[in-house]
Amino acid sequence: MVLRKIILILLLTGLFFVGWWLGRRSVDVRIIEHPYNIGLGATRNTAIDNAQGEYLFFMDSDDEIIPTCIEILVHPTYTYSPILIQGDDLPVAQYRYAQNNDIYVMSWNKLYNLNFLKSHNIQCIPHQLVEDCWFTYQVIISAKSCQLISDQTLYYTINPESTTSKIKTQG
Repeated sequence: MVLRKIILILLLTGLFFVGWWLGRRSVDVRIIEHPYNIGLGATRNTAIDNAQGEYLFFMDSDDEIIPTCIEILVHPTYTYSPILIQGDDLPVAQYRYAQNNDIYVMSWNKLYNLNFLKSHNIQCIPHQLVEDCWFTYQVIISAKSCQLISDQTLYYTINPESTTSKIKTQG
């Protein structure tokens, strides 16, 4: 299934090349420019605050998604059996913490219901180096359901020049 409308929000803090995305599909592009690097957590909060529509998807500027990534996450056609978690009493938290199952903590490569994020006031901690843990914890504690699929939809780039890589090597 092809989605009719995707809005790409670019949050710029410097030079950013999006030609690969724009060359693949017809999308509406909104550009929000910060005058300096405000950090990834604050930048993701800007995306949450300014996003419109039903879903929100995060990715880093040096990563790449497959052409059908969003369609797969909205309307999965399963390569493998999905894991469906749902219930009334903290079902996602019970799956993760009580049953000790893994849910990848990074906030990218997940499709979030935008209304869910906004109604639960889920935000990143601004200026936190690794903002994903707190963000994902809030999602896990608040969610009544989620679906985990094993399809690979994003190719992650390990960038030795990233802030996280530099801190790991410098200590």
